[in-house]
Formats: sequence, C-alpha cells, structure tokens
Amino acid sequence: MVGRDAELASMLRRLDAACAGVTQFVRLTGEAGAGKTRLVNEFLDRLRNVPRFADVVVREAACSSFGEPSYGTLAAIVRCAYEIDGNDTADDARQRLATGLGALQLTATDSERLVPLFLYILGFGDPGGVLKHVEPEQLRRQIFYAIRTILERRLERAPLILLIEDLHWADTASLEALRFAMDRLERNRLMLLTTHRPAFETDRLNSAKASLTTLRLSPLSASDGQGLLSALFGADGLPAKLSDQILERAGGNPALYRGDRAQPDRKRGLRRNGTHWEVTPEAATADIPLNIQAIMLARIDRLPPRMRKLAQTAAVIGTRFDTSVLEAVFPEAAEIETDLDQLCEAEIIEELAGGTPTSPASYGFRQTMLHELVYGNLLLRRRTELHGLVGETLERRYGADPDRLGRSRLARLSLRPLHA
Repeated sequence: MVGRDAELASMLRRLDAACAGVTQFVRLTGEAGAGKTRLVNEFLDRLRNVPRFADVVVREAACSSFGEPSYGTLAAIVRCAYEIDGNDTADDARQRLATGLGALQLTATDSERLVPLFLYILGFGDPGGVLKHVEPEQLRRQIFYAIRTILERRLERAPLILLIEDLHWADTASLEALRFAMDRLERNRLMLLTTHRPAFETDRLNSAKASLTTLRLSPLSASDGQGLLSALFGADGLPAKLSDQILERAGGNPALYRGDRAQPDRKRGLRRNGTHWEVTPEAATADIPLNIQAIMLARIDRLPPRMRKLAQTAAVIGTRFDTSVLEAVFPEAAEIETDLDQLCEAEIIEELAGGTPTSPASYGFRQTMLHELVYGNLLLRRRTELHGLVGETLERRYGADPDRLGRSRLARLSLRPLHA
C-alpha cells in the first residue's frame, strides 16, 4: 500500500507481540476518507499470506453512524463469532450459541448460564425469564464476566483479533465490557484493533494493562500521492497537468478521486484494462471537483433518477439495509435487483457477505460520508414520509415485541433524527 507501509509494518509487529502473549490495543485514527478501512483490509489480506499468522482468528464489528444500543457493539462481535443472522429467531440464536460454546468445551452448566446473557446482548431480551430477578448492576457484572469467559476460552485455542471499525459510534456499555476484559487478559494472544476519527476520546476503552499503539493516518504526502497515482495509472499514464490537479484537490487522498473517476464510462476519460486504468484524451481536459464532498455529490448526480431515488430510500433505512425492507418501502420494486446491481457497479453501495439463499440480501453504502450525503439531500418532507414507511415495516416485522424492535439493527437505523 503506497504511503502506508510504515503503519502496516507497525500493525504486523503488534500482532507478532500479541501472538507472543502480550495483549495489544491498536488504534487507527484519521479523518473520514483518510484510508483507515483500506489499511485494515491490506492488513487482513497480509495475514492470509503469512504462514506464522495462519491460525489467527478474526472477529469483526462495524459500529453504526446512528449510534448503538447498549451492548450493540458486543452484539455485532457475537453475531460474527457464532454466525447469527439478523433475521434469526431467539431459538435459532440459542442453538447457534449452544453449538459455539460447546466447541469451546464449556460444560453444559456453564453454557446454560451464559446463553441467556448472550441472548440479552443480542437484543432478544430474556425469552426464558431467567434474568427477571437479576438487578441491573448484577446483570452488568454477569455480562462482563461472560465476555471474559468466552475470550479466555477462545484465546486458549488460537490468537484472536477483535476488529471494531468506527469506534466513535460504539455504545458505552460495550466499551466498558471490553475494557474490563482487556484489563484481565493482559498476558494473552489478543489484539484489539479499532478505527475511529480523531475527535473521539477513547478513555472508556483505554486499558491500564494492554500495550497501546496509536497510528494517526495523515493525508498522503505529494510524493506518496504521486506514487499511488502511478500504481493506478502507470508511471506515465496521467498527463502532468491532470496529475497535479488531482494531488492539489484530493486533500492528500487521491484514492477517493479514483473512486469517483474510475467508472466504466468512456465519457469520464478513464477505462479499465485488467488491473490498471487507462487514460483517454478526454481526461486531460475534464473538470475535477474541488473537494471530496463535491466528488461524491457528482457521483450521486450522475445516477439516473430512478436509481437516485432508490439510493435515497435505502439511505433512510441506514448505512446497511436488506432487500426485504427496501422492497416494502420502495414504490417501484419490480426491478429492484437490477437497480441494486447498477448501484453496486456505480460504487454507491456494495453487497455484504454472510447472506444465505433463504434470507434477504444485505447491502451497505461504500462510505459513511457517501451515505450521509445521499440522506442529507432528501427534502425534509420526503424524509419524514420514508421514516414513517420504514417504521411501519419494522413494526409489522417485529410485531408487539418493542424490546427486540428497539434493539434491532434496522430499527436503530430508521430512528435517526429527521433534522440530522
């Protein structure tokens, strides 16, 4: 990765230290668009190709821009660990949890004690009624020890990376639980890797015992930016004037410019040739947006009206959404799969992994900033109407179970303040 080699090397050294039994907390911090997610992806790709990291287990969570309910961030990690889908029932989740805890060789007694706690974390409330007499502070302590228990059992078997993206949106309860576990697992093969924006205060998560590394991703230097452009277009691929304009106006992040310009459209002046991009004569005279926001707005404006309307409807549901809700609120749903494919090709959204043939496909906006721009460009009246439709759809789906409705990911996303 051009311009990020030092950060990547530091992350790999921290993982080596974790594998040696010294718990690591690595924070990647940078403004939106600084390349945090790209660096994380490069790091994970590198792990897959390094033999000494072959047994490292990765558990991932991405926090929502609309905020998380209590234990919402932990719930995302648990879902990742035990392959619990957002559409699973409490019984489905109970079965998956029992199977997963059994694989960690917990006793039946321990499993019976822990499963209700994890169902609570996942937003199913207390379906068995075993927690109804537990005081709030006692419940909090039990959840903390439950998280510590499964982490200990997992770490006995293999090194573990807990990856949490967009930590600035995490809930307080999850941060406190993770800090509790980190303070008691300081001599283990554990690495907590987080991404967040610079203004976020991490005091609630900073462990007094884990080794802390903070990597601040500043904008790329001119030379690094030129190196990235050369990697994308070849050393002599861009006219000098166009290259200078990109580096001047991309704010140290020419990759975002690539994300806007590198569309399969000859009128834009770029076309893909294998793993590289070729520049057509039109690119030398094309106009360049002045900033990242203008770049993204231009990408949205180029969408056909129907696709733009679909993207706006999806944005009201949230940064992530599934097709069952989108079809229920979009008035022209007959060709929705084709439209979603085209939005993917336009790099507005992407299909998320983990779907099954029997569950609705899930999608997410490629960038949080892009989602915010799509949402923000909706007229307030239309935004209000869509929020109502989404709310009614969720109410029909979850019925008279307000606890689960309030904790569900889709419900959280749809309840964004209208003035935001």
